[in-house]
Amino acid sequence: YSIKRDILKKLKEVGTEFNILDSLEIIGRLSELNKLTISNNSQILNIKEIQTEHSKYLKDIKNNTNVIFTGYDTYDKNYGAFKTGDLIIVAARTGVGKTAFVTNLISNLMKQNKSIGLVSLEMNSSEIYQRILQSDLQLTKFEIESGNYDSFINEYNEKNKDKKFFIDIT
Repeated sequence: YSIKRDILKKLKEVGTEFNILDSLEIIGRLSELNKLTISNNSQILNIKEIQTEHSKYLKDIKNNTNVIFTGYDTYDKNYGAFKTGDLIIVAARTGVGKTAFVTNLISNLMKQNKSIGLVSLEMNSSEIYQRILQSDLQLTKFEIESGNYDSFINEYNEKNKDKKFFIDIT
């Protein structure tokens, strides 16, 4: 009903100004109706359409298109790889390895040149990056902070400076 109300409102606007608008302006105003119906329209599919979507989904997996492998073979085999556009939320109680899992996952995805966005509710960007360094370089926190591996870390930073990895800490 809200879509119908929006369409009716737009038609009334065009109708009242019909005589003073040129044809291009009328077409422009009416094309806004299409935007209203597309942006507000829910998509209800019948079983045939669902089957078609599912076939496409399986084909993408077989062809490795729109598929992102986690780098964890057991996970990918048992649960399937991530799909392009997936939102992955990792949540669990304290101390079960969420950060270790996510930083290892980020390392694996960076090696595949995937775009990664991370929202962190408890760690700042430096802490997260340190954990990624620890994972990738197989160094302890103490070894990284000691300064003995600065050239190794600088080489890693240079190699990865153009990766699409973003952290939202707000």
